[in-house]
Amino acid sequence: MIERYVTPAEFRRLVSALLVVAVFISIAALFAFLVVPGTRNVNEPGGDTAVAAVQGETGWLDPTEYPAAARQLIPPVDPKTVLTPTPELLARGQALYSQTCAPCHGAEGRGNGAAGANLRPAPRNLTAKDGWKNGTRIEDIFKTLEAGIKGSAMVPYDYLSKKDRMALVHVVQSLGKFDHGASDPKAREALERVFEAAGEEIPNRIPVSRAIELLVKEARDGAGPRADRGEKGPGEPEPEAGPGGPAEPQETAAPPPAFTAQEVGIDEKLGRTIPLDLILRDEDGNPVSLRSLIDKPTLLTLNYFRCAGICTPQLNAVVDVANRTDAVPGRDFQILTVSFDERDTPEIAAEKRTNYLAEIKRPFPPSAWRFLTGDAATTRTLADAVGFRFKRMGDDFVHAAAIIVIGPKGTVTRYMYGVTYVPADVQMAALEASRNEARPTIAKFLSVCFGYDPQGRRLVLTVTSVAATVTVVAAVIFVVFISRKGRGRQPGPEERA
Repeated sequence: MIERYVTPAEFRRLVSALLVVAVFISIAALFAFLVVPGTRNVNEPGGDTAVAAVQGETGWLDPTEYPAAARQLIPPVDPKTVLTPTPELLARGQALYSQTCAPCHGAEGRGNGAAGANLRPAPRNLTAKDGWKNGTRIEDIFKTLEAGIKGSAMVPYDYLSKKDRMALVHVVQSLGKFDHGASDPKAREALERVFEAAGEEIPNRIPVSRAIELLVKEARDGAGPRADRGEKGPGEPEPEAGPGGPAEPQETAAPPPAFTAQEVGIDEKLGRTIPLDLILRDEDGNPVSLRSLIDKPTLLTLNYFRCAGICTPQLNAVVDVANRTDAVPGRDFQILTVSFDERDTPEIAAEKRTNYLAEIKRPFPPSAWRFLTGDAATTRTLADAVGFRFKRMGDDFVHAAAIIVIGPKGTVTRYMYGVTYVPADVQMAALEASRNEARPTIAKFLSVCFGYDPQGRRLVLTVTSVAATVTVVAAVIFVVFISRKGRGRQPGPEERA
């Protein structure tokens, strides 16, 4: 049937052209797959078995040198490489201490950190010998980091790898100049087996919205063992016995949920202008208006500085993307972190700023990342303006995690959710914000098909964009060619006969 539209010679030319296009697309796709970052998912979940350890000088694979994937096991660690405080371990431990411990325990470990001022019991003085619940030996401190201390603000650090926890142990021990005591041989042997045992599973992560749903369900179903298993609390009498024996435990109504999914989350306010006349406090306690700060593309995060949950992973992700993006801090973008807890003070903000700036390993002017505080009404107004919904629960808050991108005129231009951010997305968001262009959360064509050249500050085509574009163009050419030949060619005399 195709002979009615094209001659055999034209058909051969068309097939040849399409073959050339197909070969070009295949070469471009292969190049993109092998070379261009981001076209392969190196973190794709694997099987349930540990990765094979490569044979090095010690015969062990350092987990930090392997790109571990969710639901995979990273290999065991040679105890000899972690139970001795090497300079590398101490440097890693000091970085972790500055981020996770110093706000409460203080930079020198004396328990005088600004974030721990209102904690009861107060943070431990790590330089003092007495009063340690689990002891001060290396295995004792590791146990504390692994399990936490019930009834205190010391939560388990089980989200850190075993090697990172041991790096923290060495730093904690170094703060106290007293004799920590010799290790118990049996305890030491048990600790070595922890590192020699099967590797650790990389924890899964779920979206904040899903976490909120689970928390709401848990609140509806009743929290704790008493609601789930009928266990009595301390000091409660045993159930009275009836004629037929002990009384059956009475079902109690589940307490109402502490919050609902509608109370916590984010309502996008794309294209809206935030109130730039709001007055906050900078790290020195001086009043400062948003208008005086927001004069360039701004990445806004809303957190509170005592947060033991999602805030730390989010700010760590901001550090990571600040280290890896090609956009120039202080010129192409800046970061504002605003606490919505009125109890956070400028002193705490200054300490947080110092700690996080220390983690950025590239030239980064301090003015490009500000940590701000304010009264409850002011920070609530800012949160409402960008659609950030949070709720106080006791001394803490329930809230989501997102970077809210603000243009130089105060326009909300983009939302970037979660605690993992792609440098290219940040570059594109900064470029859009510089033009006060509001974009939906799902990126449009240009955001996907073009990259950003930080030197020329312009959009440039990427290899994968070329492959996709050529495919579309080839399909259009084929359709147009067929349709025009079908309309334009008249049957010859032999065909009419």
